[in-house]
Amino acid sequence: MDLKKDYMKYESYLLEDFLADEFFIQWVKCPEDDNSHFWEKWLKEHPQKSSIILEASQLIRVFQYAPVPEISDSAYTQLFIDIVRADNQIENDPEKKPKWKWLFSFRQVAIFVLVFVVGWILYLEVIKKNQPLESSQASVELVSKEVPKGMKTSLTLEDGSKVFLNSGAKLTFSPTFSDSVRNIYLEGEAFFDVNHENRPFRVHTPEAVIEVLGTTFNVNSSQIGLSVALLTGKVKVNDPFGNRMILNPMEMLTISNNGKYLKEDFDSLEIAGWKDKYLVFKKSNMIQVTSKLESWYGVEINVTGKFLDSWAYSGIYFNESLENVLEGISQTSGIRYSIEGKVVHIFRK
Repeated sequence: MDLKKDYMKYESYLLEDFLADEFFIQWVKCPEDDNSHFWEKWLKEHPQKSSIILEASQLIRVFQYAPVPEISDSAYTQLFIDIVRADNQIENDPEKKPKWKWLFSFRQVAIFVLVFVVGWILYLEVIKKNQPLESSQASVELVSKEVPKGMKTSLTLEDGSKVFLNSGAKLTFSPTFSDSVRNIYLEGEAFFDVNHENRPFRVHTPEAVIEVLGTTFNVNSSQIGLSVALLTGKVKVNDPFGNRMILNPMEMLTISNNGKYLKEDFDSLEIAGWKDKYLVFKKSNMIQVTSKLESWYGVEINVTGKFLDSWAYSGIYFNESLENVLEGISQTSGIRYSIEGKVVHIFRK
Protein backbone atom coordinates (compact mmCIF):
# COMPACT_ATOMS: atom_id res chain seq x y z
CA MET A 1 0.00 0.00 0.00
CA ASP A 2 1.33 3.46 -0.92
CA LEU A 3 1.04 5.21 2.45
CA LYS A 4 1.89 8.68 1.13
CA LYS A 5 -0.74 8.39 -1.58
CA ASP A 6 -3.37 7.12 0.88
CA TYR A 7 -2.56 9.92 3.35
CA MET A 8 -3.44 12.44 0.65
CA LYS A 9 -6.44 10.46 -0.57
CA TYR A 10 -8.14 10.23 2.81
CA GLU A 11 -7.88 13.98 3.43
CA SER A 12 -10.73 14.60 0.97
CA TYR A 13 -12.86 11.64 2.04
CA LEU A 14 -16.46 12.15 3.09
CA LEU A 15 -18.55 9.76 5.20
CA GLU A 16 -19.68 7.68 2.21
CA ASP A 17 -16.08 7.36 1.00
CA PHE A 18 -14.92 5.83 4.29
CA LEU A 19 -17.91 3.46 4.25
CA ALA A 20 -16.76 2.11 0.88
CA ASP A 21 -13.02 1.98 1.58
CA GLU A 22 -11.74 -1.60 1.98
CA PHE A 23 -8.69 -0.69 4.08
CA PHE A 24 -10.79 1.40 6.48
CA ILE A 25 -13.44 -1.34 6.80
CA GLN A 26 -10.71 -3.90 7.53
CA TRP A 27 -9.38 -1.71 10.38
CA VAL A 28 -12.85 -1.30 11.90
CA LYS A 29 -13.83 -4.97 11.56
CA CYS A 30 -10.46 -6.63 12.25
CA PRO A 31 -7.99 -4.17 13.83
CA GLU A 32 -4.39 -5.34 13.64
CA ASP A 33 -1.05 -3.74 14.48
CA ASP A 34 -0.39 -2.49 10.94
CA ASN A 35 -3.76 -0.91 10.17
CA SER A 36 -4.22 0.38 13.73
CA HIS A 37 -0.84 2.13 13.56
CA PHE A 38 -1.77 3.74 10.21
CA TRP A 39 -5.19 5.04 11.29
CA GLU A 40 -4.13 6.19 14.75
CA LYS A 41 -1.29 8.21 13.18
CA TRP A 42 -3.62 9.56 10.47
CA LEU A 43 -6.18 10.66 13.08
CA LYS A 44 -3.44 12.40 15.04
CA GLU A 45 -2.55 14.43 11.95
CA HIS A 46 -6.18 15.04 10.91
CA PRO A 47 -8.19 15.65 14.13
CA GLN A 48 -10.85 17.51 12.14
CA LYS A 49 -11.87 14.16 10.64
CA SER A 50 -12.38 12.41 14.01
CA SER A 51 -16.17 12.86 14.07
CA ILE A 52 -16.55 11.44 10.53
CA ILE A 53 -14.23 8.53 11.38
CA LEU A 54 -16.22 7.74 14.52
CA GLU A 55 -19.56 7.87 12.69
CA ALA A 56 -18.30 5.70 9.84
CA SER A 57 -16.87 3.17 12.32
CA GLN A 58 -20.19 2.87 14.13
CA LEU A 59 -22.12 2.39 10.88
CA ILE A 60 -19.72 -0.30 9.68
CA ARG A 61 -20.05 -2.21 12.96
CA VAL A 62 -23.84 -2.04 12.88
CA PHE A 63 -24.24 -3.36 9.34
CA GLN A 64 -22.70 -6.45 7.76
CA TYR A 65 -20.36 -6.01 4.81
CA ALA A 66 -20.50 -9.09 2.59
CA PRO A 67 -17.22 -10.05 0.90
CA VAL A 68 -16.95 -9.07 -2.75
CA PRO A 69 -16.80 -12.08 -5.10
CA GLU A 70 -13.36 -12.25 -6.62
CA ILE A 71 -11.78 -14.36 -9.39
CA SER A 72 -8.01 -14.52 -9.33
CA ASP A 73 -5.85 -13.87 -12.40
CA SER A 74 -4.80 -17.52 -12.52
CA ALA A 75 -8.44 -18.63 -12.45
CA TYR A 76 -9.26 -16.27 -15.33
CA THR A 77 -6.35 -17.69 -17.37
CA GLN A 78 -7.22 -21.32 -16.66
CA LEU A 79 -10.88 -20.74 -17.53
CA PHE A 80 -9.93 -19.17 -20.88
CA ILE A 81 -7.50 -22.03 -21.68
CA ASP A 82 -10.18 -24.63 -20.92
CA ILE A 83 -12.62 -22.85 -23.23
CA VAL A 84 -10.09 -22.72 -26.09
CA ARG A 85 -9.17 -26.38 -25.66
CA ALA A 86 -12.79 -27.45 -25.67
CA ASP A 87 -13.48 -25.45 -28.82
CA ASN A 88 -10.43 -26.88 -30.62
CA GLN A 89 -11.44 -30.41 -29.74
CA ILE A 90 -14.85 -29.87 -31.25
CA GLU A 91 -13.36 -28.32 -34.43
CA ASN A 92 -10.88 -31.20 -34.90
CA ASP A 93 -13.23 -34.07 -34.13
CA PRO A 94 -15.77 -34.60 -36.92
CA GLU A 95 -17.94 -36.82 -34.71
CA LYS A 96 -18.29 -34.04 -32.11
CA LYS A 97 -19.11 -31.36 -34.65
CA PRO A 98 -22.72 -30.29 -34.52
CA LYS A 99 -24.92 -30.99 -37.54
CA TRP A 100 -25.73 -27.30 -37.80
CA LYS A 101 -23.62 -24.17 -38.05
CA TRP A 102 -23.86 -21.49 -35.41
CA LEU A 103 -23.70 -17.84 -36.32
CA PHE A 104 -20.96 -17.43 -33.65
CA SER A 105 -18.34 -19.98 -32.64
CA PHE A 106 -18.44 -21.64 -29.24
CA ARG A 107 -15.26 -19.79 -28.32
CA GLN A 108 -16.82 -16.41 -29.09
CA VAL A 109 -19.93 -17.21 -27.05
CA ALA A 110 -17.85 -18.41 -24.08
CA ILE A 111 -15.71 -15.27 -24.09
CA PHE A 112 -18.83 -13.13 -24.30
CA VAL A 113 -20.35 -14.93 -21.28
CA LEU A 114 -17.10 -14.54 -19.32
CA VAL A 115 -16.93 -10.81 -20.02
CA PHE A 116 -20.60 -10.43 -19.10
CA VAL A 117 -20.14 -12.20 -15.73
CA VAL A 118 -17.09 -10.09 -14.82
CA GLY A 119 -18.89 -6.91 -15.86
CA TRP A 120 -21.92 -7.86 -13.76
CA ILE A 121 -19.76 -8.40 -10.67
CA LEU A 122 -18.10 -5.02 -11.13
CA TYR A 123 -21.47 -3.39 -11.66
CA LEU A 124 -22.82 -4.83 -8.40
CA GLU A 125 -19.76 -3.55 -6.54
CA VAL A 126 -20.22 -0.03 -7.91
CA ILE A 127 -23.90 -0.08 -7.00
CA LYS A 128 -23.09 -1.22 -3.46
CA LYS A 129 -20.54 1.54 -3.00
CA ASN A 130 -22.81 4.29 -4.25
CA GLN A 131 -26.17 3.27 -2.91
CA PRO A 132 -27.69 5.74 -0.39
CA LEU A 133 -27.64 4.95 3.31
CA GLU A 134 -30.69 3.24 4.65
CA SER A 135 -32.81 5.18 7.10
CA SER A 136 -31.69 2.94 9.96
CA GLN A 137 -28.06 3.82 9.18
CA ALA A 138 -28.76 7.52 9.03
CA SER A 139 -30.49 7.37 12.39
CA VAL A 140 -27.24 6.42 14.18
CA GLU A 141 -26.07 9.59 15.95
CA LEU A 142 -22.98 10.55 17.87
CA VAL A 143 -23.23 12.33 21.18
CA SER A 144 -20.92 15.17 22.21
CA LYS A 145 -20.84 16.39 25.80
CA GLU A 146 -19.04 19.70 26.27
CA VAL A 147 -18.54 21.31 29.68
CA PRO A 148 -18.51 25.14 29.97
CA LYS A 149 -15.67 26.87 31.79
CA GLY A 150 -16.22 26.92 35.52
CA MET A 151 -18.44 23.82 35.46
CA LYS A 152 -17.96 20.07 35.95
CA THR A 153 -20.24 17.15 35.13
CA SER A 154 -20.42 13.36 35.07
CA LEU A 155 -22.20 10.76 32.97
CA THR A 156 -22.65 7.00 32.74
CA LEU A 157 -21.95 5.30 29.43
CA GLU A 158 -23.95 2.47 27.87
CA ASP A 159 -21.59 -0.18 29.32
CA GLY A 160 -21.93 1.17 32.87
CA SER A 161 -18.60 3.03 32.86
CA LYS A 162 -18.61 6.41 34.61
CA VAL A 163 -16.94 9.52 33.21
CA PHE A 164 -16.27 12.73 35.14
CA LEU A 165 -15.61 15.74 32.88
CA ASN A 166 -13.61 18.70 34.11
CA SER A 167 -14.13 22.33 33.11
CA GLY A 168 -13.77 22.92 29.34
CA ALA A 169 -13.67 19.20 28.46
CA LYS A 170 -15.44 17.65 25.47
CA LEU A 171 -16.36 13.97 25.11
CA THR A 172 -17.64 12.43 21.85
CA PHE A 173 -19.09 8.91 21.78
CA SER A 174 -21.85 6.68 20.44
CA PRO A 175 -24.84 5.91 22.69
CA THR A 176 -24.29 2.20 21.87
CA PHE A 177 -20.84 0.60 21.69
CA SER A 178 -19.97 -2.08 19.14
CA ASP A 179 -19.60 -5.76 20.00
CA SER A 180 -15.81 -5.64 19.74
CA VAL A 181 -14.57 -2.34 21.20
CA ARG A 182 -15.62 0.72 23.21
CA ASN A 183 -14.32 3.90 21.53
CA ILE A 184 -14.63 7.46 22.83
CA TYR A 185 -12.88 10.73 21.91
CA LEU A 186 -11.68 13.25 24.49
CA GLU A 187 -10.52 16.85 24.43
CA GLY A 188 -9.56 18.27 27.83
CA GLU A 189 -9.55 16.48 31.19
CA ALA A 190 -11.67 13.57 32.39
CA PHE A 191 -11.63 10.86 35.05
CA PHE A 192 -12.75 7.35 34.01
CA ASP A 193 -14.13 4.53 36.11
CA VAL A 194 -14.33 1.81 33.45
CA ASN A 195 -16.59 -1.19 33.86
CA HIS A 196 -14.52 -4.37 33.47
CA GLU A 197 -15.39 -6.62 30.51
CA ASN A 198 -13.73 -8.29 27.52
CA ARG A 199 -14.22 -5.40 25.07
CA PRO A 200 -11.27 -2.95 25.12
CA PHE A 201 -12.10 0.58 26.24
CA ARG A 202 -10.18 3.12 24.13
CA VAL A 203 -9.86 6.83 24.85
CA HIS A 204 -8.73 8.68 21.72
CA THR A 205 -6.94 12.01 22.25
CA PRO A 206 -4.98 14.12 19.75
CA GLU A 207 -1.75 12.91 21.38
CA ALA A 208 -2.35 9.16 21.90
CA VAL A 209 -4.82 6.33 22.39
CA ILE A 210 -5.30 4.96 25.91
CA GLU A 211 -6.58 1.38 26.04
CA VAL A 212 -7.92 -0.49 29.08
CA LEU A 213 -10.32 -3.30 29.98
CA GLY A 214 -11.47 -2.15 33.39
CA THR A 215 -9.77 0.44 35.58
CA THR A 216 -9.83 3.95 37.06
CA PHE A 217 -7.60 6.63 35.58
CA ASN A 218 -7.35 10.34 34.82
CA VAL A 219 -6.62 11.79 31.37
CA ASN A 220 -5.71 15.41 30.68
CA SER A 221 -5.28 16.38 27.02
CA SER A 222 -4.33 20.05 26.79
CA GLN A 223 -2.36 22.50 24.65
CA ILE A 224 0.87 21.62 26.42
CA GLY A 225 0.53 17.85 26.01
CA LEU A 226 -1.04 14.75 27.54
CA SER A 227 -0.97 13.22 31.01
CA VAL A 228 -2.41 9.82 31.97
CA ALA A 229 -2.56 8.94 35.68
CA LEU A 230 -3.57 5.39 36.66
CA LEU A 231 -5.21 4.71 40.03
CA THR A 232 -6.27 1.06 39.64
CA GLY A 233 -5.90 -1.66 37.00
CA LYS A 234 -3.60 -1.32 34.01
CA VAL A 235 -3.59 0.85 30.89
CA LYS A 236 -1.74 0.82 27.58
CA VAL A 237 -0.87 4.13 25.88
CA ASN A 238 -0.24 4.06 22.11
CA ASP A 239 1.16 7.19 20.50
CA PRO A 240 0.89 7.97 16.75
CA PHE A 241 4.52 6.95 16.19
CA GLY A 242 4.01 3.34 17.24
CA ASN A 243 5.38 3.70 20.78
CA ARG A 244 3.55 1.74 23.48
CA MET A 245 3.77 2.30 27.20
CA ILE A 246 2.21 0.26 30.00
CA LEU A 247 1.18 1.97 33.25
CA ASN A 248 0.78 0.26 36.60
CA PRO A 249 -1.30 1.63 39.53
CA MET A 250 -0.14 5.02 40.87
CA GLU A 251 2.02 5.74 37.83
CA MET A 252 1.54 8.82 35.64
CA LEU A 253 2.79 9.27 32.09
CA THR A 254 3.30 12.77 30.71
CA ILE A 255 3.84 13.38 26.97
CA SER A 256 4.83 16.97 26.19
CA ASN A 257 4.33 18.63 22.83
CA ASN A 258 8.06 18.48 22.16
CA GLY A 259 7.88 14.67 22.24
CA LYS A 260 9.41 14.11 25.68
CA TYR A 261 8.03 11.32 27.89
CA LEU A 262 8.06 11.23 31.68
CA LYS A 263 6.77 8.41 33.88
CA GLU A 264 6.53 9.16 37.61
CA ASP A 265 4.50 8.61 40.79
CA PHE A 266 1.73 11.05 41.62
CA ASP A 267 -0.55 12.35 44.39
CA SER A 268 -4.04 11.04 43.62
CA LEU A 269 -5.73 13.93 45.44
CA GLU A 270 -3.73 16.49 43.48
CA ILE A 271 -4.38 14.87 40.09
CA ALA A 272 -7.90 13.43 40.44
CA GLY A 273 -9.34 15.24 43.46
CA TRP A 274 -11.15 17.69 41.16
CA LYS A 275 -13.91 15.16 40.49
CA ASP A 276 -14.74 15.19 44.23
CA LYS A 277 -14.61 19.03 44.40
CA TYR A 278 -11.07 19.21 45.83
CA LEU A 279 -8.97 22.09 44.48
CA VAL A 280 -5.33 21.23 45.15
CA PHE A 281 -2.19 23.31 44.74
CA LYS A 282 1.17 21.64 45.35
CA LYS A 283 4.20 23.91 45.04
CA SER A 284 2.41 25.62 42.14
CA ASN A 285 3.89 28.71 40.50
CA MET A 286 1.82 31.78 39.64
CA ILE A 287 1.06 30.61 36.08
CA GLN A 288 -0.16 27.24 37.35
CA VAL A 289 -2.28 28.86 40.08
CA THR A 290 -3.97 31.37 37.78
CA SER A 291 -4.53 28.77 35.05
CA LYS A 292 -6.24 26.39 37.47
CA LEU A 293 -8.38 29.16 38.98
CA GLU A 294 -9.50 30.35 35.53
CA SER A 295 -10.56 26.85 34.54
CA TRP A 296 -12.13 25.99 37.91
CA TYR A 297 -14.26 29.14 38.28
CA GLY A 298 -14.63 30.28 34.67
CA VAL A 299 -12.99 33.67 35.19
CA GLU A 300 -10.26 35.76 33.60
CA ILE A 301 -7.26 36.62 35.79
CA ASN A 302 -4.92 39.56 35.21
CA VAL A 303 -1.64 39.63 37.14
CA THR A 304 0.12 42.95 37.81
CA GLY A 305 3.70 43.01 38.98
CA LYS A 306 6.50 40.49 38.63
CA PHE A 307 6.62 37.45 40.90
CA LEU A 308 9.91 35.70 41.62
CA ASP A 309 10.58 32.35 39.95
CA SER A 310 10.82 30.89 43.46
CA TRP A 311 7.23 31.94 44.28
CA ALA A 312 5.12 28.84 44.96
CA TYR A 313 1.88 28.04 46.72
CA SER A 314 0.49 24.86 48.29
CA GLY A 315 -3.02 24.44 49.63
CA ILE A 316 -6.15 22.23 49.55
CA TYR A 317 -9.71 23.56 49.27
CA PHE A 318 -12.95 21.59 49.30
CA ASN A 319 -15.90 23.09 47.45
CA GLU A 320 -14.85 26.64 48.32
CA SER A 321 -15.85 29.89 46.62
CA LEU A 322 -13.39 31.85 44.49
CA GLU A 323 -13.20 34.63 47.07
CA ASN A 324 -12.35 32.21 49.90
CA VAL A 325 -9.58 30.60 47.82
CA LEU A 326 -8.06 33.96 46.88
CA GLU A 327 -8.24 35.05 50.51
CA GLY A 328 -6.39 31.91 51.56
CA ILE A 329 -3.65 32.50 48.99
CA SER A 330 -3.30 36.18 49.94
CA GLN A 331 -2.79 35.41 53.64
CA THR A 332 0.19 33.11 53.05
CA SER A 333 1.74 34.10 49.73
CA GLY A 334 1.99 37.90 49.62
CA ILE A 335 -0.66 38.86 47.09
CA ARG A 336 -3.58 41.26 46.89
CA TYR A 337 -6.65 40.75 44.74
CA SER A 338 -9.90 42.30 43.56
CA ILE A 339 -12.91 40.70 41.87
CA GLU A 340 -14.97 42.55 39.25
CA GLY A 341 -17.61 40.19 37.93
CA LYS A 342 -15.81 37.53 35.86
CA VAL A 343 -12.46 39.36 35.99
CA VAL A 344 -9.93 38.95 38.81
CA HIS A 345 -6.95 41.25 39.37
CA ILE A 346 -3.94 39.96 41.33
CA PHE A 347 -1.20 42.26 42.65
CA ARG A 348 1.96 41.86 44.69
CA LYS A 349 1.74 43.17 48.23
